[in-house]
Amino acid sequence: MLKQTFKTCKLKEIASFEMGQSPDSSFVNEDGKGLPFLQGCAEFGSQTPNYNFYCSQPKKNAEAGDILISVRAPVGTLNKADRNYCIGRGLAAVRFNKDTLPQLGWHLLNYWSRELQRVAQGSTFEAVGKSELENLKVLEIPKYEQQKIAEILDTVDKTIALTQTHISKLKLAKAGLLHDLLTKGIDEHGELRNPTRNPQQFKDSSLGRIPKDWDVVNLESLCERITDGSHQSVTTSDTGIPFLYVSCVRDGQILWEQAAKISDLLYTQISKGREPKAGLILYTAVGSYGHAALVRDNRKFSFQRHIAYVLPNPEKIFWISCLWLNSPKCKNHADKVALGNAQKTVTLGALGAFPVAFPRNLEEQKNILEYFDGYEKQIINKQTQLEKLKLLKLGLMSDLLTGKVRVKI
Repeated sequence: MLKQTFKTCKLKEIASFEMGQSPDSSFVNEDGKGLPFLQGCAEFGSQTPNYNFYCSQPKKNAEAGDILISVRAPVGTLNKADRNYCIGRGLAAVRFNKDTLPQLGWHLLNYWSRELQRVAQGSTFEAVGKSELENLKVLEIPKYEQQKIAEILDTVDKTIALTQTHISKLKLAKAGLLHDLLTKGIDEHGELRNPTRNPQQFKDSSLGRIPKDWDVVNLESLCERITDGSHQSVTTSDTGIPFLYVSCVRDGQILWEQAAKISDLLYTQISKGREPKAGLILYTAVGSYGHAALVRDNRKFSFQRHIAYVLPNPEKIFWISCLWLNSPKCKNHADKVALGNAQKTVTLGALGAFPVAFPRNLEEQKNILEYFDGYEKQIINKQTQLEKLKLLKLGLMSDLLTGKVRVKI
């Protein structure tokens, strides 16, 4: 392991900058005239931009190989310029000098730009300028180590990208599987029914073709209780019992790590009649409506009134109704019945009237849930793997980009 430590320097000592400037709107077009135009990080992809507009007379350009950085909220978001671009005032282009490999520069900015975020949060508009970029402190890494460090971090980046792609493909396949399970069901052999080969096994319904031994009824008739969360204003803290907001219910999951916390006393006051239990379904009914998630254990928690409490009757239906609430067909129905403009709402009455297609046979319900659960676990395992890879990358960046660990050449 090498003994010498890295030297601290300002970013301007190893890079130059091109601060974006908005072009005249009359030169912006969708016809492919001029350079692709990026106003801010809204056009950023996973590593390179996805542009929609062009500019025939740009004021400021980024060159292929530059690092694009957002200088307005969210400050510090990065992308690689894979070609020349016209850049608006929400972006800056960082161009590393000949003594710093661009591949290494990408990782340096990924690590040290967190300081820019801290500076931006202290400003009125959450933005940074050229001065903040120039004076961002980084470590100057000897050129003979740069290639090896970049290769190590690039390898992790590629593995992260492949895992993200795999998760995206699994989620797409999951949507198709959900549709099949909720319209075809599973036969006695554990296989999806085939309406083409066995049309006699299906019938017409208000929700389209469904298996003959399925029913279509209102959600309310299958539930012990449908109510909403606490209408009382709550005081949250850093410790205590989880309190869920609408943003905590997404993609069929409850994001416990994003929950606020409330005291035991407040929990007792606001949870009467909406006590949590395994098998309960939470449904976002206001604002970002249409997300349902199953409560899988008996942990204590509470939730805001914008989330509906849906408790299925286990003698009639299991949590297959949660799958139905997350289905595209159900979300389309929610779009039709949601009230309001700025913040649309699915009322409890409308939610209770949602049509649900389900098997009368509880055993088939269990089989459908097990089938779906197995697929869901694949996604969860991949997401866990992704989080571990991100933590690994953070650790490697901390070690390699600060000189704590030196690479052998």
